[in-house]
Amino acid sequence: NYAVIIIGHSQLDTNFTYLNTLAQASLLLAVANGSGLVNFDNDLSSGGAPRYPFVQDIFGFSYGSGGSGTNVSLSPTEPSSQMHYITARHPTNDLIAFRSSIRLPSLTVPPRVTALAWSGTQPVAAVSQYGQGRAVQWASYDWMVSTVLGPVDGLDDLVWRGVVWAARKPF
Repeated sequence: NYAVIIIGHSQLDTNFTYLNTLAQASLLLAVANGSGLVNFDNDLSSGGAPRYPFVQDIFGFSYGSGGSGTNVSLSPTEPSSQMHYITARHPTNDLIAFRSSIRLPSLTVPPRVTALAWSGTQPVAAVSQYGQGRAVQWASYDWMVSTVLGPVDGLDDLVWRGVVWAARKPF
């Protein structure tokens, strides 16, 4: 019944106390039926194995050891070298430098998923469609810290445009 579901912090429920199998199935069903999902939880694997089945079903990432990044680049992802709706307020191949580096998990993005923002070879934000729904996955929110970039210093539009893109229409 929700237009969009936002998971706002890392390590949502690593012990599966509340995010048990039934809760994850409900999240997956909601997205499949058209609810949007914006996930800021970047703690997606443990020892290279997926932590949350619902994220794995929607995105299908492969995992490796993490790394760091010092900037984010936004490349065209749409036909005719167009920017995705989420990144469209940025010029083609925009490069935004961080004041200090951020930690990033090592995610391998499968062909059915589109990485919108990159730091080197690591995706920072990716999108996927699942059933009738759309989902946005952030690999880090370290960039939001003011000593790195800050919440209104270059990527904030990706956050709000990600929510709008993912949300079921009409709201």
